[in-house]
Formats: sequence, C-alpha cells, structure tokens
Amino acid sequence: MEKINQEQKAEENSTQVQIAKVENNYGLTLEDVNKIVKDEVALALKEQALIANDKVRERLNDFSNVFIPKLVKANMLDCFSDPAVQMFFRNTEKTAICTDNINCYEILSEILIHRVQKKEDYTAIAATNRAVEIADKISEDALLFLTVFLCVNNFYPNSGNIKVGFNVLDQLYGKIMKGKTLPFDRKIIDNLEIVGAIKVESLLSYKRFEEFFPIKLEGYSCAGIEIHSESYKRMKDILASVELNVNTVCSESLIENHIRINVPKKERLKTMFTSTQQERVNNALEEIYKLYDNSNEKVESAKKEFLNLLENYPNIVKVKEWWNANIIDSGIKITPVGRVLAHVNAKNLDSNVPDLD
Repeated sequence: MEKINQEQKAEENSTQVQIAKVENNYGLTLEDVNKIVKDEVALALKEQALIANDKVRERLNDFSNVFIPKLVKANMLDCFSDPAVQMFFRNTEKTAICTDNINCYEILSEILIHRVQKKEDYTAIAATNRAVEIADKISEDALLFLTVFLCVNNFYPNSGNIKVGFNVLDQLYGKIMKGKTLPFDRKIIDNLEIVGAIKVESLLSYKRFEEFFPIKLEGYSCAGIEIHSESYKRMKDILASVELNVNTVCSESLIENHIRINVPKKERLKTMFTSTQQERVNNALEEIYKLYDNSNEKVESAKKEFLNLLENYPNIVKVKEWWNANIIDSGIKITPVGRVLAHVNAKNLDSNVPDLD
C-alpha cells in the first residue's frame, strides 16, 4: 500500500505499505543497550525526584520492556551509541512516566525508531520531538480518528491485483478500527487541534469517498485496453520491443474484454520491473498506459464496477460511510506532528505498514 497526501491533490510523500527486512550488524550488544537503558532509568528517577518512585520505576521498566524488543527487531541496537538518541530517549521517558498505557509505550517506541532513521532530517526531528511530548495527551478515540484519516488520505495498495489490493486495504482498516465504531465529535477535534496534530481550515473541503477513491486508485478503476482492438495490437508490439508479453504485464480490467497493466496507479509503472534496460521498459509501459480507452462511457462503466466491487469489503464500506458523513466539510488538515503519530500507530497495528518517509 502506498500513501498519498491529500486534499484531493496528489501524491505528496507517497509510500508503499510493504516492508522488507533490513539486516544490519552493529557494535552494541543487547546487554550493552540494557545497561544503557537501566542507567537512563536510574537517572530519570533521580532527576524527577517524584514521591511515587515505585510507580515511576514500574512504568519506565514497562516502557523498556516494550521498547527494547522493537529496537532489536528493527536491528537498531547500535543507535544508542549516539548521544542525541540517548537524549531523545530521555524525552520519551518523561512521557512514559505520565502514563501506564501500553499502547502509548508502543507508539513512543515507534517514534523513537523513526527519529533514529531520520537523524539528518530536521523537519522529522522537530515533528518527532513534538509527537513524543503529546503522545499521552491524545484520547484513544482521537488517535483512532487521526489514524484512519491518514490512511484514507495517504495509503494505497502495492499490489496490481485489484482484489488483493482491496483486501489489503480492508485488512488495514480492520486492524486499525479493531471492531470499534469510527468516532467523530467536537471533543476529538478540539483534542487534536490543541496538541497540534491537526489544523482546521474553514475553506478546506474534501470530495466524497466514491468521487476521489477511484481517482486515487486509477490503475484499478481504469477502462484499460479492449482486447483485439488496434490499441491492443499496438500494445503487443510495444511489449515485444522490450521483451515482455501481455500475460506478464496485464490482467483483466473491470470491463469485459478489456485488460489493464497490473498497477494500482500510474506512478507504480516506474517500479514495476527491475531491469538493466529500466528506462526502455518504463517508457514502453508509459506508452501503453496512454493507449487506455478514455471514452466517457467506458470510464464511467469501469468506475461503476470499481465502486460495486468495493461494497464487498466491509471495513472499506465503514470508512467510506464515516468519511462521507463527517469529513467532507470538516476543514481538517493533518500536521507533520499528527502524521508522525498516526503513521506510527498504523505501523504498530499492522506490521506491513512501512517506516515513515
């Protein structure tokens, strides 16, 4: 799945929701990191000088038990050799002291990992610093709202297979909602606006879900190319010129007797194949994409089938109804800080979500 930053505008900060394991071998051992964290906990207890010392120790230990396994899984033990990371860890401890919410510990851990990955990005550093400060100040409903809002706007499937892509989205939404009713009320908006996770702009509006979603996934909702047409023959010739064939590149469109390239959106053409002749392949696929039938009748027919198919995915339907009922005229715009919180929460709930770019 990839993300699109949207006011129904475009693909700013697009990211695929598909992650591969990255192996790194570093100098610090788990024992080293455990010692550093223990020392940091002791320092935090001394600096805070709180009466509820036992409670503070318990919370910091619980936080460490969540944080260190995530650090190991991300192959980032060595990050604690960086003093800046240790200082940032102290900031996360300050928030962890104020809550016994395990989900908050999970989010703080993901934020810290993101901070390590973006150590040269000053905007990311500023956003993560602020996100750590407010992580315990957002209600569960507000975080759910923020995360679903981000996912609708920013994520799209990586798979070119339409049903697989819809299923990925449906599962993602389901993992985030966890059977809850999607919330929306003034209290949530006030909460998120006060902590700086969103802005409310009176002139900002959004399209209905069924209007923008087919555009967002235009690789699924397109009419494609009619089989045995002149465009189809031209497509075969283009593919042959780069040593590809129809079965490798295409599958059935949502319209009978039409086919489409297996991508969720046009931007994915550039990464569809890895080849020593990548530029030639990219150019060929771009040329084929231009051969798609753009007649109003075919385009509307494909869009209708797209929306009909979506109705088979209950979590997507719930999100659609929530969006249309609440978001269109809300004027809500997510901030960089809100994006960090929502993205790390989504990643915590679904491991297929990639690191925040």
